[in-house]
Amino acid sequence: MQHSTLLFFLFGLSALPETQADRPNRVGDRVGNLFDNLCAARCTMFETDSLPECYEKCDHPGLPTCTTRLQEVETSPRVGFFPPDTSDCANGYVSTPNLLPKSAENNEKKPNFVIFLLDDQDDTTSPYWEAMPFSSQFFRDSEQGRVFEEAYASTSICCASRCQLLTGLLGHNAGVLTNAGDYGGYSSFQAPLTQGGERMRDEEGRCVNNELRTLPLLLQQIGYRTGHFGKYMNGLESDGRIDHVPPGWNSFVVNADPAFYIGYNYTLAEYEDSGEFADQLRYVFYGCEDEAYNTDVVRDKVVRFINQQDDNKETETAELEEGDGDQPFFLYINPTAPHLPLPAAPRHKNLTAQWDARYDELVASKANYFPDSLEGKPSWLRASGDRRRRAEESEWNRLEFQKRMGTLYAVDEMIRRVVEEVEALGESENTVFVLASDNGYNNGAHRLVHKMAPYPESMRVPLAARFPSRFLNKDGEETGETGEGAKTVKTPVKLIDLLPSFLDMAGFEKPSHIDGKSFGPLLKGTAAAEESVPPSVSVEEGNTRREVFGQYASQATGGATSDFGVLQEIPLALLSVLPPWLAMDIPPYRALYSEDNHLFIEWYGETSETEVPHEYELYNLTADPFTLNNLLFSQAEDSEVKALKEKLQQRLEEVGRCSGESCP
Repeated sequence: MQHSTLLFFLFGLSALPETQADRPNRVGDRVGNLFDNLCAARCTMFETDSLPECYEKCDHPGLPTCTTRLQEVETSPRVGFFPPDTSDCANGYVSTPNLLPKSAENNEKKPNFVIFLLDDQDDTTSPYWEAMPFSSQFFRDSEQGRVFEEAYASTSICCASRCQLLTGLLGHNAGVLTNAGDYGGYSSFQAPLTQGGERMRDEEGRCVNNELRTLPLLLQQIGYRTGHFGKYMNGLESDGRIDHVPPGWNSFVVNADPAFYIGYNYTLAEYEDSGEFADQLRYVFYGCEDEAYNTDVVRDKVVRFINQQDDNKETETAELEEGDGDQPFFLYINPTAPHLPLPAAPRHKNLTAQWDARYDELVASKANYFPDSLEGKPSWLRASGDRRRRAEESEWNRLEFQKRMGTLYAVDEMIRRVVEEVEALGESENTVFVLASDNGYNNGAHRLVHKMAPYPESMRVPLAARFPSRFLNKDGEETGETGEGAKTVKTPVKLIDLLPSFLDMAGFEKPSHIDGKSFGPLLKGTAAAEESVPPSVSVEEGNTRREVFGQYASQATGGATSDFGVLQEIPLALLSVLPPWLAMDIPPYRALYSEDNHLFIEWYGETSETEVPHEYELYNLTADPFTLNNLLFSQAEDSEVKALKEKLQQRLEEVGRCSGESCP
């Protein structure tokens, strides 16, 4: 198996071309080092005898060249919207929608927004708060905190989920349903959108493009200064370069090669439109010294942005219209933690070992952890289950859990530093802080380890936030902290709800094409019940449920799909004949979490002359939270089950074609 093919499955990256011979510490060498150290490809793939020794090599890889240095500078970088070369969009593209204020007098100071987006952090298994003591206190022990008990990634894989967060669109409307291929990766995010097989156009024949409808562009339109730091979307980076700086960002720092996932020996592309390095795209190589650990570097870049905010305060205030106050900012912070194969920072090695001892208690004890039987599960999982089990149920899985938890200590330190810098700026009481993840993680549930699946372990994500008190009280009055702790919002929300929620809190209506819904009303108790509860206590009473729609297109076949979420079938044989260590992808599906707390899944079978039918799963999540009893298998002849399936299948068809306000 070629390294580039393996990268495709692990990270959604296309083949890496050979770099220039004179480029220092070239990308090909660093990617090769990634596999030489047996990190990203998993040690078990290579039948290594000593797994702990193998993993230790990955914790802090040493290369001959370990000096952080400037690699190259583009003084005229490609910045802004650069559409793909498509002859059928000759009339141009629809511009960024104009935002409309919610009221004629919209003079209230706009809040700042800070998102900390983790990579592959699950919500249902890992006790992530224990490795993040400051974050736990900051989000869960404050009356201004809100913990969203049920938050979902509508497509549970990196690129698709990140696209949905930035656009407020479900995957079938954003055109991104996986990490690579025709409907995955940054190239799909950037491509002109289609609908029903035809290009989407306005009345003037102009094409529609995601890059012109993102959250940072919308916020810039109403006066925000914006900054992105860390991982953006799979496929933007290639060969140690990025194609261009996406529109909407005043500062943009992103990994320029996949070695960023290792934590060391990577290149960052760094751009800012003001200051010492204004309008330069700098490619900076970070080596293998402790200070190059990627979470720490991301932290320092964010601190620089905040310090620039402070330095520019007087100048910017003078230039703004009267009554607008200091320029608000949006920070989008994306560490790769806890995505494999990132190790813990060297200073946290002594804190990491405890998670090995707790693995059986926290992970292996789950009712659906590598079950002996896959009865009632779809044929593709039954066919590949043994291979997955041989590959995953091993010493590796225990080590992976230990390393994942270990990476969170540095994230917690980063969050603390950012909060302290915002406090020093005098903006803590005017800032919305959000902690989330792009997707969940299966951790062995149903013999699945990674993500992508429609089950709760994969689709549920952490989501906690801390708000200025004016957004939390029905009468809008300021209130002090009472020590009661954060409240838990039980109504399900989705990552696509962040964009309309931010616009709502900034005082503007969301554009009509947005699928997400503002959760602003939930914060004031006007749309769903909230209960003041101690952290980690679940509240069952008063739950107001909403539907959640999930979908995925398998990257094993290039992300094949068609419009409106009607996903194309793939050969089942493809998954059952893969080597055990590549039996990680899954077929396309659509799924619906219903208002009555059922989970209905439609799997797409193979396209062939035999016309293998689609397969279905139906679970009562109230009685069966671990999704072990497929009612369509155990009670196939029950008339109520049949009626429920028919009802949910009809609703799935409707939601799979929804757009804007028609989406749940």
